[in-house]
Amino acid sequence: MDIKQDSLKATFNAEVITESGLINFKHANQGGEFGHTVYKKKTKNDELYLFNINGPELDVAMIRNGNPPEYSGEISVFPLSNGKSKGLQDFLDGLRGNPGWQFAYTPASTLNANVKKLAP
Repeated sequence: MDIKQDSLKATFNAEVITESGLINFKHANQGGEFGHTVYKKKTKNDELYLFNINGPELDVAMIRNGNPPEYSGEISVFPLSNGKSKGLQDFLDGLRGNPGWQFAYTPASTLNANVKKLAP
């Protein structure tokens, strides 16, 4: 995914999500490691959804902000359109005194291009 330090963000802005893709979360503390990944779905109607599994802190942050999930199997699906991303920002800022997170967004087209480069 070629994530570089200068591509990491601490503030989420739904307008920069131009297509479906992945968001990788890195602990914001000094020397922090990447620790979680979610899928972002951008529909043809410009609706934005976050697909999360095995990330209970993110689920809690979203639910506390009045954004309960729908479920697809065991995956929590949260709408992010229409101002529903405050829970995501709270997660980035850190919950319960925990350090926050930084994130990098990788569009699906970038992932596809990188895979094609690997093909023999």
